[in-house]
Amino acid sequence: MTRRAMLFLAVVAACKANADTLMVVDFNSSTTAPNVGQRVIQFDPVTGAPASTFTLIGRSGSSPAGTYQFQSPVHAIQVGNQVWVSDQLANVIWRFKLDGTYAGSIGPTGLSNIRGMSLLNGKVYLANAGTANGSPGPSIVIVDAVTGAITGNFLTNASSPWHCRQNPFSPLEFLVSNSQNNADAIERYSIATGAYLGRWDSNATGTGASAIKFPQMIARRPSTNTLLIAGFSVPAGHYEYNSAGNQINVYASGVGGRACIELGSPTFPGDPNDLMFTKGDGVWRLFPASGSFLAIYPFNTPPPTPSPTNARFIGLLRPACAADVDRNGAVGANDLSLLLGAYGSTAGDPNFSPAADIDGNGAVGANDLSLLLTAFGQNCNLTL
Repeated sequence: MTRRAMLFLAVVAACKANADTLMVVDFNSSTTAPNVGQRVIQFDPVTGAPASTFTLIGRSGSSPAGTYQFQSPVHAIQVGNQVWVSDQLANVIWRFKLDGTYAGSIGPTGLSNIRGMSLLNGKVYLANAGTANGSPGPSIVIVDAVTGAITGNFLTNASSPWHCRQNPFSPLEFLVSNSQNNADAIERYSIATGAYLGRWDSNATGTGASAIKFPQMIARRPSTNTLLIAGFSVPAGHYEYNSAGNQINVYASGVGGRACIELGSPTFPGDPNDLMFTKGDGVWRLFPASGSFLAIYPFNTPPPTPSPTNARFIGLLRPACAADVDRNGAVGANDLSLLLGAYGSTAGDPNFSPAADIDGNGAVGANDLSLLLTAFGQNCNLTL
């Protein structure tokens, strides 16, 4: 086979493997059912159906990088050619290759009671609520997305932050969900300085009947350009906010909501796109027009069929974004430059870059270059 033909086949294979999936963290603490619990599972982002490769990352495992054991996983996000999983009780971020192979960890030093994450411009912003392990207390911890080093933090007015993401209506701001008792709110912070800028809430105190309680993951709803925020506690549901931070809808779904995102196709012509939400008894589809919902993957499906019993946050996996070497949210010229600088190297060489090893085989070579060129120009802003 000619080199040109090999390159063509590599490009075709890359295109076939380029389907997006939704990653849902399943926090089932059962230790008696081997097919369930404490794992990362995948769903189709258009239909909400379970993906063909359902379990991406299992409860525990080992590789040449060592061993891992989930204790209380919260959120899985893609960071270049890796998936990072925050673990609330282990106080670490577990790192995996896109095929689920364990690749190492960050922490526990500097981390305590960690929750949701987001990737922005080469940095991962992680909600931290505890004070153990030399961590700063309630804060957003900043992690270099390429090296994995903790590089800083900003303290939050929130005493119990759960999720941090860029404000799509004001890109110089972060939004942080806070589940502090009697002061639940969505708080605003400067990305540049970490300064507190105010809060979103349905009333001034956060204690009214319509106020969100125990807010969790924050996600953008593309079809209406609004935000969906899960409210875990009574009155419980999924709350929708406009660009001014005003509450415009509440979708009741029972206690235990963790995340709510928009799926990619409407069920009925003319209706808004359906929503997917997670809670303590599974993964559900919500019909905004009627407010009704049905189970996508309910809690009571018995083994050996895998089923979540405590579904938590949702992340997006886009295989082409393994080529986002600098993790800045797009595949472009700088990624190509970084890959070429490591070209021909293998693990252990001075110029080897794990981030440029797109296929994760321990060497930076022709297949990595092919994958990057195929993905060139790809949008890798994967924050839901």
